[in-house]
Amino acid sequence: MKLTPKIILCAIMLCAFVNASFSQLYDKTRGKHMETLINSPVTVYTHSAGPYTDRLTAAFKEYWKISPVSFLDISNGIPKTEPATAVFMPGIMSVIKDGNNRGINYPFFIYGGTTARGNVSADAIVAAFPINAYHNEFNPLASNRYEGSLLRLPYMVYNLHDMVMRLKTNGNEKGFEKYIEEKTPRLAGKTLLIPAEILKEYDINPTSTALFHNDMDKANRKMRALMSTLLEEDAIT
Repeated sequence: MKLTPKIILCAIMLCAFVNASFSQLYDKTRGKHMETLINSPVTVYTHSAGPYTDRLTAAFKEYWKISPVSFLDISNGIPKTEPATAVFMPGIMSVIKDGNNRGINYPFFIYGGTTARGNVSADAIVAAFPINAYHNEFNPLASNRYEGSLLRLPYMVYNLHDMVMRLKTNGNEKGFEKYIEEKTPRLAGKTLLIPAEILKEYDINPTSTALFHNDMDKANRKMRALMSTLLEEDAIT
């Protein structure tokens, strides 16, 4: 699989593996400045006051023990930073599969190093976490397009900490996939609360159109509604 950041990122070709259980991508190329990044303070990009920022900051304060962490509100735009600053931020990337040159754009949360413009550097992504593009976790019409992903934020931060800690301790990702597989059975037998939003019908056409064209403004066009649900109620057991 190759990833090409499209909107807030530059072009990149990143070798990674996907674990379906925990939905994360892990840089196996070591990335530019990787050793410096994982030993550096991390800046977390937030977006105005509210539940999204509250949950994101609480997750880092609880789970991130590797390095100092600071928070930066980017609701008015991303400010310039020192190059190779470690950041955790959202972004749109193009997933290119099987050598197909036509990428499919998806939203991710990304941990990596910045350029001087504050965006993630093309060759400095260490880890990325995909979120649901077409339902409740991403909304191109919202001021904070990622606000719907707030329930997943603690999970991403918790697992990112594990990933970076392994790199910092071992110098590579060997054994991480097995570690994830060992964690997965812990969910068996637990009662999971299903958010009502994933049983709700959504018009996925605005998001689909915006991501297809790599232009969030196209979500505002008049178009035929295309309704879909993430989970059918009769599929819950």
